[in-house]
Amino acid sequence: MHIYRNLLDVLLSYFNFTKIAYKDHANSATYKKNLFEDILGLKQHHEYEEWLGMNLDAIPQNNLDHALDYFSDNGLNLQRKVARMSGSWIDHTQSWFAAAYDMPGHSIRYEDCLEDPDQFVKLCDLFRFDRKDVLSALDHVNSKARSMSTSGKQDKTVFYNKMRAYYFTDYFSKDAISRFLNKHEVLLKDCGYVSIFNLV
Repeated sequence: MHIYRNLLDVLLSYFNFTKIAYKDHANSATYKKNLFEDILGLKQHHEYEEWLGMNLDAIPQNNLDHALDYFSDNGLNLQRKVARMSGSWIDHTQSWFAAAYDMPGHSIRYEDCLEDPDQFVKLCDLFRFDRKDVLSALDHVNSKARSMSTSGKQDKTVFYNKMRAYYFTDYFSKDAISRFLNKHEVLLKDCGYVSIFNLV
């Protein structure tokens, strides 16, 4: 079962992920340089506790735009360690598409799951679940995410972002988004993201 998400939201989600990853790299000059200088184009490094307390709204838009261009120009990769684990976004996604030819499987867009929870009912084709089981499990996961978001464990709950899709328009400039969409138009449309071009 493969769930994939549009690239622009994925990049913003990556910055939330760094709130977890940075804890293990707080003393690494290489990690700090890659995150703050190379990706975000910042002149100063933030220490772990300071970075943990910063949300996306605290990062200047021109630095987020810098990150989007960096992501775009580097083959949809951000860090070599991440690339070694799963490849670029397109490598990872295409590997799942290809796997469906060899074994039972489904690839579903994250955005479609938010719009229609019945997307998860496709699991019934793979496992011995019925519709009621799947929707009950989904309710449980969503309830857990909501309770975690108010638990105060900030480094463990950064992924809960009110279950939004296409929120990249709140953070990147129109020019940066247009550059990205123009460069990756074929890829995005091949992955079903045709309507994304109407958001700019």
